[in-house]
Amino acid sequence: MTDPAPQTPRRKTGLPRGLIIFFAVHFLAIAGVAIFLMWKLKVFG
Repeated sequence: MTDPAPQTPRRKTGLPRGLIIFFAVHFLAIAGVAIFLMWKLKVFG
């Protein structure tokens, strides 16, 4: 291993980091809306 550290390929985990963050944010947003709606129905229903 004489050559300097080669750039590690981006596809090591299979998904790019941005996509994981994107899905996590949307999942949290949808879950938050669902919990809010259920709370509203429980309070006013």
